[in-house]
Parts: sequence; structure tokens; C-alpha cells
Amino acid sequence: LLSNSLKYAFPDNRSGKIDIHFHRNHSGNLRLIFRDDGVGVPDQFDFRSQKTLGLKTLIEITEEQMNGEIEFNGNNGVSCCIEFPGFLYKERV
Repeated sequence: LLSNSLKYAFPDNRSGKIDIHFHRNHSGNLRLIFRDDGVGVPDQFDFRSQKTLGLKTLIEITEEQMNGEIEFNGNNGVSCCIEFPGFLYKERV
């Protein structure tokens, strides 16, 4: 997410802001919220249909390996919310 923002969100040396928040929500799930205030994406842009390795990997890891959910928004920059169970790993020792 960070490299995509740095690469695409701020063309022509445009300045901008990137926010990253990570917390446990009221249901005990972990939530990562990533936002930039860059140029955004076209209205019909479909994050899930992209063939880029980065987005495909992000979606696969979130949904298949972490049993989580991922949501993208392309208005006023790009934001991504990833939520996954807070109990993925049990203490092993």
C-alpha cells in the first residue's frame, strides 16, 4: 500500500499525506486503516480486477491466510481497511 501510494498518488512532485492506523476494535478484531490524499483512482476503477502482484498479494493474504476482510475506497485519494481476527496466532510455548 505504501509503495503504491508513493508511486501513483502524488505525481509531478505533488505533496500529500499518508495515514496509517492500527488498532483492536470493539469486537476484538484487528483493523489496519491506510489512507492517502493523493490523486485517487477513476470512478470505475476495480481494485480486485487489477493484475498487479502487489494488490493481488494483499487481497490473497488478507482473505485467504488471515481470514480477514479488505475494503478499498478511491474517493478523495485512496483508502484501504483491512480487518482480521485478533486471535490468529496462539502462544506456542
